[in-house]
Amino acid sequence: MNDDTIADLKQFISTTVGQATASLKTELGETLKVELSDVIKTEINVLRQEMQDGFAGVADAITPVHDDLANHERRIIKLEQQAA
Repeated sequence: MNDDTIADLKQFISTTVGQATASLKTELGETLKVELSDVIKTEINVLRQEMQDGFAGVADAITPVHDDLANHERRIIKLEQQAA
């Protein structure tokens, strides 16, 4: 083997490894994009559900307060009418 043959082999190996690495990188990148996209969608849906549950809890907490205020308003009106 002479220096030219060794240089040609080095270039061949380098090119082959580079192409294989690029192909693998592309395949892994696409797989990761899909998996990451699925994870993000799942997490967004979980967050959306938690927010809806939280808002429902707020509405449930506000309703008794609103009802109490309405009852107090009726009682005040009755007291005002009795006083008049």
